[in-house]
Amino acid sequence: MVTLISLIILVSQRGDGLLDMFTPSEPSVSWLIITLCFYALLLAIPFMPSVEVGWLIMAMFGLPGIVGAWIATWVGLMTGFFAGRLFRKTAWYQQRLTQVENRYQQQQTSSDPGLVARAVSLSRRRPVFFVAVALNVPGNWVIGGGGGVALLASLVLMMPWWRFLMIIIPATGVVPVALMLGLMPVSALN
Repeated sequence: MVTLISLIILVSQRGDGLLDMFTPSEPSVSWLIITLCFYALLLAIPFMPSVEVGWLIMAMFGLPGIVGAWIATWVGLMTGFFAGRLFRKTAWYQQRLTQVENRYQQQQTSSDPGLVARAVSLSRRRPVFFVAVALNVPGNWVIGGGGGVALLASLVLMMPWWRFLMIIIPATGVVPVALMLGLMPVSALN
């Protein structure tokens, strides 16, 4: 919904067609900055499809877009992480955390632990591995995509912010580094 409203506003402001607006003859720095801010905001929101926007930025703007999208990814994920910190002290979150803990304890004592128990167990034993894999595995939309992973790291794993940042820098750099080194053509993002 946020994406649709943003696109309608952008199209009505320019008066041009959508294709003309997103394919300027000379990509400007201001368009890159606006697009990167929009991408970081989308990435911070759980369950919002944003990876495609990052790929679009990389394909449209070349090297500045690749570097900018990588940095905007850090900003977006850190924004989601710090938003999670705001929820930690709420009564609603404490109640939900207690429910998850009770369910986890029940499944741990049973002979066949469920999916929740396995996921919580893995995330607690190896939080760095869990976050790095969760950011890159296809289908991470089940836990909210990048924004959901950032919230989990903040709320459930209770990682310090600097540790989360040190995880996301290399974990989100696979595609940008491959593009910058020429190991992957930009056309592969289309």
